[in-house]
Parts: sequence; C-alpha cells; structure tokens
Amino acid sequence: MKNPTYLLLLSTQVSDFKAELANVASAINWWYVAVIIEGLVILAIIAILFKAHRNYQSDKNKYEHLKNNDILNKESDAFARSTQEAKKLHKALCHKCHPDLFEDEHQKKIAHRLFQEMSISRNNLAKLKKLKAKAEEELGVKI
Repeated sequence: MKNPTYLLLLSTQVSDFKAELANVASAINWWYVAVIIEGLVILAIIAILFKAHRNYQSDKNKYEHLKNNDILNKESDAFARSTQEAKKLHKALCHKCHPDLFEDEHQKKIAHRLFQEMSISRNNLAKLKKLKAKAEEELGVKI
C-alpha cells in the first residue's frame, strides 16, 4: 500500500492542477467570446459590403441604357470634333491675323479687333468660321 502522505500530497497537487485548469478554462472562455464578437463584426462588414455592391450594380444598370444611346454618343462625338476643329481654327487665325504682322495702321486696327473677337469666342466654331471669312475679306490673308 502507498504512503498516506504521498496520497495526500498527490491529492493536493491534483486539486491545485484542477484549480489552474479552471482558471485557464475561464480565461479561454473570454477569448472565445472575443473571437466570436470579432467574427460577428467581420460578418456584418461583409454583409454591408455585399449590400453596397448590390446597390452599385442596380444603379449601374439604371444608367446602362444611356451608355448605348446612339443619339447621346453622336452628340458627344460631334461636340468633341467641333471643339477640336475650333482649337485648330483658333490657332490658325491667331497665327495669320495677329496685329503685329501688319504694318499698315488701318489693317492693324482691323486685326486687333478680329484678334479680340477670336479670343472671346475661341471655342465657338461657327463664330470662328465667320471671323475667318471676315479676316480673309478685310485683311486679305489666306487661312
């Protein structure tokens, strides 16, 4: 038979081990709670992101028909072409009709007036075409 002091010592060690195990178990439970809360927060964020993506897709589909609208595309293409043509024509007019290019005072005044009008209507293609015709007529330059 075993020594009773040994059994007493063994029982105290076992009870100490059980107490430590209970402390560890209670500490682990709090960690489990923290992990579960973090997981729920992550799931909530994912749900919010999915909802935002779904709303984005529905908004995108609302305006998808505008993308394929031929009238809108033709108008925007025409506007872009007219803007590019206006820039080219404005640059050409500025080079040919600058007041410093003329020696005669009368032509300088006309060129100065035309140059000011060109600066005001630099993006207006129709107005620039009229000014081109006026410059060719009054100043005698070819553009």
